[in-house]
Amino acid sequence: MSKNMTGKWVLLVVAFIVSCLIWYMVITNDDPRVNISLGNIEVELLNGDKLHDRGLAYYVEENAAIGVRVNVVQERGWLVKADDIRLTADLSGIKETMSVIPVKAKVVGNQSIIGNNYKLSANSITVRTEQMEEKEIPVVIRTEGDPEDNCVAGVCVPEDETVKVRVPESAYDLVDSAGAVVDISGRSTDYEGEVKLLFYDENGKEINCDEQQILPEKDKTGVKIPVGVTKKIEIAPLTGSGVCSDGYRCTGIEADKETVTVIGPEKDLDSLETISIPSGQINLNGKQESFEETVSLSDYLPEGVTLFDPDEDRLQISVTIEKLEKKTFTVSSSNIQIKHLSPSLKAIIRSGQISVVLQALPEELEKLKTDQIKLTLDLNGLMAGTYQIEADCSISDTEENYEIVSLEKATVVISGS
Repeated sequence: MSKNMTGKWVLLVVAFIVSCLIWYMVITNDDPRVNISLGNIEVELLNGDKLHDRGLAYYVEENAAIGVRVNVVQERGWLVKADDIRLTADLSGIKETMSVIPVKAKVVGNQSIIGNNYKLSANSITVRTEQMEEKEIPVVIRTEGDPEDNCVAGVCVPEDETVKVRVPESAYDLVDSAGAVVDISGRSTDYEGEVKLLFYDENGKEINCDEQQILPEKDKTGVKIPVGVTKKIEIAPLTGSGVCSDGYRCTGIEADKETVTVIGPEKDLDSLETISIPSGQINLNGKQESFEETVSLSDYLPEGVTLFDPDEDRLQISVTIEKLEKKTFTVSSSNIQIKHLSPSLKAIIRSGQISVVLQALPEELEKLKTDQIKLTLDLNGLMAGTYQIEADCSISDTEENYEIVSLEKATVVISGS
């Protein structure tokens, strides 16, 4: 009985040892191994910028993401993840509109577990290219928030009113504008700085430029937003400098606006009532026909003051030049006044009439009456004799500008009384 019990215990011990050996061999052996799916891993596209430099956009038509399976030791399989495998495709060599590009795989994590024991569901991707086109879009800067009490914000004019972008042909109409939002809450002075541009579709929805392959020429612009009080001021009467060609006259200088609204610090606006344009800005020298000048009102505003609406900056000036006409008037000698004649002498105007040629606008000459032409002979210091004397000529009862072109001399005979 004792002998049989001893044998059973020996068999149990041996069985236990054998079980431990088998268990040890299982956990220390490379097998069993299992296949684990890491799912679809997105293929990283390399050197796409080189295609952009060639004016091409690119799209993956097939296999943008590729399935990956790995064969690993079962007990360590839970450590493996999709981030351990990197898939890349180099686009720099593309020459066709539709190209098949090989995919390279690299183990970037858990190298000791994965090794080279992985398999891809596809070994290439198909890439389509298309031409890119240039487009110019407006830059619109908006403001948010309210400035300090009694202050308002003027219209913002960005440093770049438009910006150029390159877009794929198929997405030409996608991008509609560029812009930014500037917070002016609590401000009482101008905002000035640089802002990052965002890009929008026609519905005002922001576009992811990287995803859509929208390539802006620049993605920042300078911004100045006037903040302050406003005041309406007049544009001072305009004058020109120089003289027109002989036979021509400037008959009017007019601007396309009489007042503008400016914005700036209150202390700077208190004494500002008008904007004056220097007469030298309107050059009449040698002019024979009407012309126009355009000036920038901003050039004549004091520092710190700007136009509330930048669209009012350009002042259009119209200058009217008219051709003059000549007309001969005949003045009777009886209407000629003599002055400064010595009391001991008497004078007779031998000429029965004197011809006067005047130059003026046609309508001015038409309404001028002969009796408005006043001729005066100054005989001061003259003794007896016969003289050819040019009379002094004036036009009475008129504000018009008559130019004396020629005046016939009067023959005067002076004798003793």
